[in-house]
Amino acid sequence: MNKKHLELFDFDGTLTRKDTFVDLIKFQFGIAKLLLGFGMYLPHLFLMKVKLYSNAKTKQKIFKHFFKGMDIQTFNKLCKSYCDSRFMKIMRPSAMTYLEQSEAEKVIVSASIQNWVKCFAERLNIETILATEIEIDEYGKLTGNFSSNNCHGDEKVLRIKNLINDRSSYQITAFGDTSGDKAMINYADKGHYNYFK
Repeated sequence: MNKKHLELFDFDGTLTRKDTFVDLIKFQFGIAKLLLGFGMYLPHLFLMKVKLYSNAKTKQKIFKHFFKGMDIQTFNKLCKSYCDSRFMKIMRPSAMTYLEQSEAEKVIVSASIQNWVKCFAERLNIETILATEIEIDEYGKLTGNFSSNNCHGDEKVLRIKNLINDRSSYQITAFGDTSGDKAMINYADKGHYNYFK
């Protein structure tokens, strides 16, 4: 049986040179507010680094600090503006060349927020995105909470399993750059760390 070739790409640090979560905040609010905001959560960031506090909870606290109450249309315009402004500056040229030449089915699997990852994916001609989703209240405002699990670590594999019906019909290659991609890379038939650096 001919297997379908599926390629899974982490986004931040793999396809990009920067962490887009941090870079988007800097783009919108400036370096001073970025440092002040992150400074408020230094204890959480430290505990996260030493595996004593949840990555997802830390990230959600910071996201809520900066974006709670923002209108979803405003947020989506920000995501598009950020992508338009930063695309060529932060995308890895080697990754873009690879994506253009590859004929495999491609999926971005990212812990970043789906709204801005989607903007980048559209420019890369990638239709399928598995990413962290955000909660919107009945007034169209961001609550600051995530409406899905943070798409990191084992959650990446759960999302992939939900996407494909029959694992045995796929030849999977995965690309990542951190321990958060380890589960996805182990799930794949072939895995690469820092392939585009």
